[in-house]
Amino acid sequence: MERLQIATIPFPDDFDPSSGIAVTKSVVAGLDLRSGFISLFDTTMRAVVGKQGRTGNGPQEFLGYAQSEGLRTPPVLWIDARHDTIAAFDGRQIHLWASGRAIGNWALPLSVRSGIRQTSAIRWTSNGIIIGVNRPPGRDEDSDAPGRLELLTLNDRPFDEKAIERFPTLAWPRTSRGFPMRLAAEAAAVWDITGDCAVVADGHTNRFIVTDLRSRLRDTVVAPLPDVFAKEPSADEYLRLGIPVGEIKTRYLARIRGIAIAPTGWLWIRPAAPRAAGEVWRFHLRTGQFLVDTMRYFPVRFDSLGSGFSTHVDDNGGTSLVLFSQK
Repeated sequence: MERLQIATIPFPDDFDPSSGIAVTKSVVAGLDLRSGFISLFDTTMRAVVGKQGRTGNGPQEFLGYAQSEGLRTPPVLWIDARHDTIAAFDGRQIHLWASGRAIGNWALPLSVRSGIRQTSAIRWTSNGIIIGVNRPPGRDEDSDAPGRLELLTLNDRPFDEKAIERFPTLAWPRTSRGFPMRLAAEAAAVWDITGDCAVVADGHTNRFIVTDLRSRLRDTVVAPLPDVFAKEPSADEYLRLGIPVGEIKTRYLARIRGIAIAPTGWLWIRPAAPRAAGEVWRFHLRTGQFLVDTMRYFPVRFDSLGSGFSTHVDDNGGTSLVLFSQK
């Protein structure tokens, strides 16, 4: 069995990378959702070498989106990097920087903005930047009709509907007024991409759809996941959300909350209801090997060599970058 080597490196005291990190050839970029700025660190993570972003409602400006929508919460913000270029997505457009210099923006068409706040991440591939959006069914559809996960491919060319990969997902339960909704305990689609390989799961079953984004070929792999699911919501929770107990239909409880693909072929899986504190599952997409690890954190990004990155907040509130290496 392989061994995981782990190292933690403290962030500066005034930085909280609460919404993502990205790794380029020369810097590590951390996104602080509270301020809306991207801080750039040198490879030792001990010095801030620059910042990107500013307040406003224009190019390279993040916080203006929340203000223009009349929202009190910060906007959706996710980042990724390719070579030495950093991309930030705020639910409205993609902001791009290369070597610390702003190089442009890609606006999202209105046709793809609906439900954009259901996104979970962005990933940068050779075909463009991929945004995942969980879309519920329309209000007039049958309550058991599935929603779908859409992987939207965006680049500097006009948006092309053919660039959308659609994956059916589990039924979205509804309130008594017909609005699609999902409780925290219920399954939602999760996905990740490395290179041109995308992996999608519905969050409830142990099946994973593996897709080559270039050829559009798909395959389904089955992982030997433990039968551990999130706890069923109480009747009081249903009633509080306007769902009469007598109208409750089959609900799909979450088995997994997130996935991350390493370039080495390992699929990291975050269980929805871990059997022990820090339980993490790993499944090798090629060999089928399944491992259970106990860790206090879950990788959010990997570099090209397979080293993983995560963040960890200690008991005193200090934040560290966690590095994984497999030996």
